Amino acid sequence: MNNTNIENEKVNIPITEKYLLNVIEVMEYTGLGRDRVYQLMRSGRLKTIKIGRYNKIHRLELEKFLDRAAEENIVL
Repeated sequence: MNNTNIENEKVNIPITEKYLLNVIEVMEYTGLGRDRVYQLMRSGRLKTIKIGRYNKIHRLELEKFLDRAAEENIVL
């Protein structure tokens, strides 16, 4: 396999090992619906990082958010 093929191949990294997640990955990881994820992002409760035109969610911050929600019995 030459180097040009390697550059064009997509690497499948498990969600639990990714640093930044997109909305679909957050949905898969949490079981939350698309609208609810966007609502949490718009409200500022779920912090995002803007990369170009994409909003990414830091996985560790997402886990902290979920831990706080569980500790405080917050309904998501």
